[in-house]
Amino acid sequence: MKKIRILGLGILLVVMIGGCAGIQEKPTAFGGTKLAQTYQQQGQHYENQGDLVEALEQYKLALTVDPGNRELAEKTSRLEENMSALAKKHYQAGLKFRRKGRYYRARNEFLKALNLRPDYPEALKMLEPKKHMAAKRSVEHTIQPGESLTMVAKNYYGDYKKFSIIADYNNLADATKIRVGQKIKIPEIKGMPFLIKKEKIQTQDVKTPDLVVPDQEMKEDEDRDELEVEEPEVVDEASNYRNLGIEHFNNKEYPAAVEELNKALNANPDDETTREYLYRTHFEYALVLFKNKDYLAAKKNFEASFTYNKDCQKCHDYIKRSEENYMETHYNRGLSYFGKQQLSEAVREWELVRAVDPDYKDVKKDIEKAKTLLERLENIKKSMQ
Repeated sequence: MKKIRILGLGILLVVMIGGCAGIQEKPTAFGGTKLAQTYQQQGQHYENQGDLVEALEQYKLALTVDPGNRELAEKTSRLEENMSALAKKHYQAGLKFRRKGRYYRARNEFLKALNLRPDYPEALKMLEPKKHMAAKRSVEHTIQPGESLTMVAKNYYGDYKKFSIIADYNNLADATKIRVGQKIKIPEIKGMPFLIKKEKIQTQDVKTPDLVVPDQEMKEDEDRDELEVEEPEVVDEASNYRNLGIEHFNNKEYPAAVEELNKALNANPDDETTREYLYRTHFEYALVLFKNKDYLAAKKNFEASFTYNKDCQKCHDYIKRSEENYMETHYNRGLSYFGKQQLSEAVREWELVRAVDPDYKDVKKDIEKAKTLLERLENIKKSMQ
């Protein structure tokens, strides 16, 4: 009789799970695996928002809970590769700004590279304190109309490429932005020509298509007095952030644009231009997400766009459409999983729907039905042990 009873339970089990004998259930469906799924969903959310650093952290947490998840391991590896490539892009952009003498913008790019890849040696080197500059003496120079820093370098050092020495010595954040009447100091460096004369120096018009950093750094002399050049503070911080955000927007780099524009708005909450670009950036990014069927992330960006423009009727319409598409997508996935007897997966999909609208269709009853079947399966398994 006992054998018959066991056989009957076995038949019942086969009937309940249908053709899913080949599907391996993940262990501890209500324990470690559920926690791993939570971390993975959070990671996907951050990745959709463009916060790759936090996304990677969540994926790694998921892997610590579920180390045998090959799909997640591959996803994490791909994300790390993408972050490394993006870090290289920011590093190269930093070099480009540095060659133009736009040191503050260059520093921002190097910092972004390090945020994505903390062990980036080249970016780290660029952010190290500048080499100490030794100066025998310095002379004061007043910027004249039509004069650039490259012209000044040509007059004092005989080489316009040495403009960065003057910029570093005077703590200039942007070598391209000097004004008429501005007084700067020109250092005399050991081993370099210094063309100062007693009579007044006349500025020459040096035609250069772009500012270029010297090919080699000045060599230090341990026996001389040293002057440390530090990074200067930026006067119009909000403007710098806003301009960088607009640049990202024009390049369709929407998450990066949002980050910089929010910094600008924090620095100047009354800046209408920044608010307008935040509205446009969130909206354009939301359209991209909507097209890619990432409806929840799209909804959040349409909502953010709406906060900056209450007259945006399209925002309101898209919010509703995103929500409806999101729930319909996950509800139908749940039905598909349920039909395949993948009950845990079905519950997970329907829980996402219930989090948005608890009264959506029959989602409550569906979840209860799936959980009841799961509980019966667990009891059957226990009785057979």
